[in-house]
Amino acid sequence: MATIGIYNSSVSAAWDATDRLITLDANTAIVCQIVADNLYAKDFYDLGSLGLTGWTVIDAAANSADYNFFARDVDAEVKGPLNDFSIPFTEETTLSGQVRFMDVAVGVGGLSYGTGDASDLSQRGYLSRIHPADAVIQQDLDYAQVNGPPWRTLKYPNRYGTYDRFTLVGGTIAPQNTYTPFSRIYEDHLCGIQTIYYDDTARNWASCLKDPASNNGFWLGTSVHYTAVGCMLNNNPLLSTPARGNVDYWTSSTVFGNSTRALQYYNRTTSAQQVLSLGKTSTRRALYFRYMDYELT
Repeated sequence: MATIGIYNSSVSAAWDATDRLITLDANTAIVCQIVADNLYAKDFYDLGSLGLTGWTVIDAAANSADYNFFARDVDAEVKGPLNDFSIPFTEETTLSGQVRFMDVAVGVGGLSYGTGDASDLSQRGYLSRIHPADAVIQQDLDYAQVNGPPWRTLKYPNRYGTYDRFTLVGGTIAPQNTYTPFSRIYEDHLCGIQTIYYDDTARNWASCLKDPASNNGFWLGTSVHYTAVGCMLNNNPLLSTPARGNVDYWTSSTVFGNSTRALQYYNRTTSAQQVLSLGKTSTRRALYFRYMDYELT
């Protein structure tokens, strides 16, 4: 296998340890990300303008047979040099087309007590996800903290080409502790979950259930889904979702063995999060979830 030169931190803080530099000739270079034996083209540069010295780089044209080349978020500046040097590559929208969302293990059983509750959603298949065959890379958090704090930073780029775990639709970084304007969709690119907050009204449990078939696919979150996007391991409340802090939210999960009580997600900054039992006639707010579609590649 060919050896790819690795940038060090003195060149630019924006280039991390998973980025590699390949040269096409004495003046041009493409920065790629390596995943296994695959090279995903990221950016095109005029090598001379970077002022790089002391780097071991590889001639991509001479070693193209050693790697599978992919181009993502490509424009003419990236695609052109690859074509000019007859390097075969597969064009993809983003690397995320190869990245698999993390499964959220729900494990729902028991009776259903209303359309849209956790058991009903499970029986109808809304809590199961089918991964496409080409999604062979498991998404993970950036525990090496190359691009940011691991609770909100991805190991592999999201569909917008950034490492942000939480965004709004379109790729803007999701604001924290912001729940208005209502009906704005937030995305968690680790779990592949979208969340939405329709209003700030507290209702009883039955009134908060929604049938996803008539609600654009959104359903009242189960206790597990609240925990998944709430970063429980870091004791953070629902910071990067459209949720209001210091209030409580219904889940669609009934307490096992007690049909009159459901679980509520206790979204308090003073004591992190808790999942507590509550009588279904009480009133709480509601946050709605749906699984994100995969990109076509």
